[in-house]
Amino acid sequence: MKTDFLLVFKHKLYLAIFCIYVFVCVILCIWLSEQLHQKQHAQWQFQLASYSKSISSKVDYIENLVSGIASLYSQSEQINHTQLRPLIDDQMNGLPFETSIDFFYRILSTNKDFIARYMQQVGVFDFTIIDNETLDTNDINYVLLASYPESDFGHLVGNTLRLDKQNQQAFIVKKWKESDFWSVILNSSDSKTISLRFNFNSFFDYIHAVGDTQNQHILINLNQQNLYNSDWKNEFNLAQQTPLAVKKIKFFDKQLDVAYFDTSNHGVGVNFSYQSISFFICTLAILFGLALLMYLTTIRHQYTQVNRIVKVRTHYLNRAKQELIDASKLKVAALEHQLKAEQKYKTLFLNSSEGLFRCNCNGNVLDANPAFYAFEIFAPQQNNICTLMTDTQKVQFLSLAREEFKEEVFVKSVSGKLFCLLMIGHWFNHQSEAIFEGRLLNITNKKQREEKLKYQAEHDALTDLLNRQTFLECLSQELTIHQGVYYLLYFDLDRFKLVNDGYGHKMGDFLLKSLAQLLRTQFSVYGEVARLGGDEFASYISGNKLSMPIDDMLAQFSSAIDKLKSDNIAFQCITVSIGVRKIAAPCEVCPEQLLHESDIAMYRAKQNGRDQYCFYNDELAFATKRKRQIETFCSNQGYLSAVSLVYQPIYCVQSKVVLGFEALLRVESDSLGKISPLEFVPVIEEMGKITEVGLYIAKLAAKFCHTINQNAQQTLFVNVNVSPIQLKNNHLIDWLITQQVVAKHLLKIEITESAMMENQADMVTPLKSIADAGYSVLIDDFGTGYSSLSRLKALPINGLKIDRAFINDLTSDAGLQIVKAICAIAKSLNLKIVAEGVENFSQMRKMEELLVDNVQGYLFSKPLNEKEVMALVKRHALRNTA
Repeated sequence: MKTDFLLVFKHKLYLAIFCIYVFVCVILCIWLSEQLHQKQHAQWQFQLASYSKSISSKVDYIENLVSGIASLYSQSEQINHTQLRPLIDDQMNGLPFETSIDFFYRILSTNKDFIARYMQQVGVFDFTIIDNETLDTNDINYVLLASYPESDFGHLVGNTLRLDKQNQQAFIVKKWKESDFWSVILNSSDSKTISLRFNFNSFFDYIHAVGDTQNQHILINLNQQNLYNSDWKNEFNLAQQTPLAVKKIKFFDKQLDVAYFDTSNHGVGVNFSYQSISFFICTLAILFGLALLMYLTTIRHQYTQVNRIVKVRTHYLNRAKQELIDASKLKVAALEHQLKAEQKYKTLFLNSSEGLFRCNCNGNVLDANPAFYAFEIFAPQQNNICTLMTDTQKVQFLSLAREEFKEEVFVKSVSGKLFCLLMIGHWFNHQSEAIFEGRLLNITNKKQREEKLKYQAEHDALTDLLNRQTFLECLSQELTIHQGVYYLLYFDLDRFKLVNDGYGHKMGDFLLKSLAQLLRTQFSVYGEVARLGGDEFASYISGNKLSMPIDDMLAQFSSAIDKLKSDNIAFQCITVSIGVRKIAAPCEVCPEQLLHESDIAMYRAKQNGRDQYCFYNDELAFATKRKRQIETFCSNQGYLSAVSLVYQPIYCVQSKVVLGFEALLRVESDSLGKISPLEFVPVIEEMGKITEVGLYIAKLAAKFCHTINQNAQQTLFVNVNVSPIQLKNNHLIDWLITQQVVAKHLLKIEITESAMMENQADMVTPLKSIADAGYSVLIDDFGTGYSSLSRLKALPINGLKIDRAFINDLTSDAGLQIVKAICAIAKSLNLKIVAEGVENFSQMRKMEELLVDNVQGYLFSKPLNEKEVMALVKRHALRNTA
């Protein structure tokens, strides 16, 4: 930088121009400072003038007001002025500061006695006029009049006012002693005059408040004595500051000095230094000029040096050029010979339909034929063959580990067209450098056909979702590779058959596709979705990807199903039951088993009422295992040998005599132990063995009924529970009609209310056949279904059995009322009433009160085997004999 600075002195012209530039900057700086100062001073004077205008305007208003009131007052012949008060008050309302009108009477030698009497009459009893007040010929004395004595603005009524006779001003302003109030007196030659008394500070506070006075203040002095300061808190100490503008203002007969201050620049009366601003701008301009001067001199010096170097190098370049020309002539001759030798090869190379190319060990294409470039696989200025490969292929290609290379590559042309190319070639050494020679074959069409076949094999044709096999493969891979929590969801459309049958298969297919799209929208972000077949779908979800609990997601899906139903009237009847299997990955359980377990959870959701979801848990796992064991047991030929019956006595409420028994199912296996009927019956219904088992039980009950009636003194009946499925099959009905084992009126058929009402249309005909054959039919567990009087009247039934749940609830008013209603219904239809589950005397008394016909329960006897029943019958026979 030092060398560049010294270069300035070598160019005197530049230096002279710089000096002129500096002089001009200084002149402009001085002019700018003066202009800014004048402009600001003009603004201050204008602001002060606005204050002066406001003061003059108010002074004129006061003078006019006083003159008007005085003209009315002077025309009155009487001293009493109370009649003028309303008019004066009306005029005074326009003033925004504290004011009042005072009435004065001039004291003369001819009227002083009159004034003294008047003042005493209005209550100023000690009022007197001192003689020396009227003897001074240089003053005019006035006394303040009023119609009543009171203190007004701190002055007593009757005070005198002395004016200088030499003061010829029309209006004279006087300050009251020890007060902020001043009075404007009309200087009149009449004996009567008036004055307007006002608060001096309030007057100028109003003047200062008018307009935008933020950060602006004024000081008002009279003969160098401060009368008013708008900075009443004295925050800025205005008295010690230099004002920005000063002006004398006429205030009635006085000349006031008004000083203007502006505190917006963090100080009072501080005039911002425009000289400093101008000096700063001038300094910047001079520094800029100096920098520009140094830059120009440096550039000129460098330009001279560059020209010298260019001349030297041009000489050497011309000599090198000649040497190159000579060498080129020799090489051209050699190349011409080589070109002729390679012409035949190039013809084949250029005309080949395959994309032929050569590249070096870095993958940069050295040469290629037109067919290669016709693929348009390289962007401009890009020719590396490795950009077409995956990372794995690139590593294998550049490792030179294989002499031959054969891989499929997927590329996108510059125009956006997708290709699948087969790259085939080999490496060889050329002049100690590894070279790859290869060719590209377009196998796009072949690949598309293969991918289409593969896609069709992996996806469902209707919904375009994954099929079952592909879904299980994806699930297996996901649970093997990744870790974390997964949820396997099994979806089943409830009542899909109603849509298919009611609206046709086309609407059914539309429903399946709509549900598939909904599942894809809701769950594909978190995993895969598949159609398993029919109306069953599945999806697995990664818990790590979920942004909400699985319960909230399923609730959201349920809301989406509701919207789907509302969009199409044909879908109103459908709901979705969902089974959920929680999985901790990695998992060793096979996907088929996991899907089966989620299916089990789905069926539990259906059993719980449909349109809900259920998680697979230990209870379901145990129930599934138990069900599988029972199914295996029932698959054996001799499983009926484990089936037996026990019998619970049914008593007459009035006589307490045994009338008959209810046959209850018992199953006991050597391997499984005791099997509850609640477990056994659903399994045999699913396996289609309910007809076989039901017929076997009916035969056992008939045989038992025949046996006990051989030894009993009275006929005893036996009630047998029958499944609705049995009634749909003619085997049981045919046997009941043709059997000769026991009298038909002694074998009574029980069917649950819920099953009968659910299949009422199918039950009427078989029940009528049974009733016509001579059997009695009873509705079991009455009150748990949805029977109505019309339905009961349509069925050929003989009695009702009140469910034990209502008997247990007899202690509550609601439970008692329900039992009373059931009894009333039965009596109205002339049906026998049997109460189940009577276990204490209180319940028994209620049954007697309600006129129930028969009862059964542990109060009388638990279920008995055949031997115990025979003993019971024998005891009753002996008791009756006795």
